[in-house]
Amino acid sequence: MCVLVYHNGKTEAGKRLRRVIEATPATLRVEYHESIAGFVDTLSKPGNAWGVAVLQVTERKELDSLISIGEWLKDLRIIYFRWLFKKVI
Repeated sequence: MCVLVYHNGKTEAGKRLRRVIEATPATLRVEYHESIAGFVDTLSKPGNAWGVAVLQVTERKELDSLISIGEWLKDLRIIYFRWLFKKVI
């Protein structure tokens, strides 16, 4: 299975998420992105075989950006993690 991950690797939660994914015993092809631009670039390449997207959102602007690329995500299974924002959404 191919898994595409968008996360904030600078936060403790992002580091923990990566450790959990890397500890998974299944044979996965995983690609990590810490920017929406890199995430979209990978999604937009022809012939991508991504089946699952893991999305860790820590800020409202990240959520807005991901919503704006919904067309790229429509055929993927989505695993979404949201850590509390300072303001309630």
